Amino acid sequence: MRKFFSFVVLAFLLTFVSGAKAQTVYSDNFQRANENPLTLPWVWFGGYFQLSGNVIEPQFGASNGYGGAYMYYGPTATDQFSQVAVKTANANSFVGAVVRMTNLAGGASGWYELHFYGPFGQGYIYLEKYLSTTGGSYLGYKLVTVNSGDDIKLTAVGNTLTGYINGVQVIQATDSSFPSGWSGASAYAGNLATDAQISEWYGGPLSTAPSGGLTFVAVPANSSAPGTPGQASYDSNYFYLCIAQNTWRRSPLTVF
Repeated sequence: MRKFFSFVVLAFLLTFVSGAKAQTVYSDNFQRANENPLTLPWVWFGGYFQLSGNVIEPQFGASNGYGGAYMYYGPTATDQFSQVAVKTANANSFVGAVVRMTNLAGGASGWYELHFYGPFGQGYIYLEKYLSTTGGSYLGYKLVTVNSGDDIKLTAVGNTLTGYINGVQVIQATDSSFPSGWSGASAYAGNLATDAQISEWYGGPLSTAPSGGLTFVAVPANSSAPGTPGQASYDSNYFYLCIAQNTWRRSPLTVF
């Protein structure tokens, strides 16, 4: 069951090259000395994370994590992504990705969150809208399989939220409550801090999504079907690639 609080983090700047154009993406692989709590350039937003053994995990007192959030005061974005590499998700704990984390009127905050509820193996992934004043409300959920080392990714394009596991789309929903904000990651430790661990994180404007792999989705209906750069698909005749927002190209599959 979803707990009322969650942890959210956002990370360091990393520059990479996509084609001839240099772009900037926020990233952290946590390969450094332990920090308790996690220090600058991470900024407190309502709770604590600790860095221990090259992973981050919820921190509250000496053991389990009960809520709060971190974020980095970098630029906000409308269309954005967040991706986490899952290290540990034990029973009654979860880890996930967060987009459009934003401050609201009256000191409240909100965001969208995609998290897997442990333990590893077959279980449920939840797409959620979270308000600090009322807690979370689910936009959807699905039975999936997640194991240590898998990637969980959430994208926000317009009012469409799409969730992926290892680059494969598993869930999608629409909501217009939070039009922009920061991206980050979430975790809840149900017993010990080590019950929910993240080993790597990427996030930022969607156009800067890491170019090392493609995200496979359903075959587009036509060349102007909804899509974001880096999405791909294939059938028995063609390979399809999204090269710009809602702009697809295809190439025939031939014998060689």
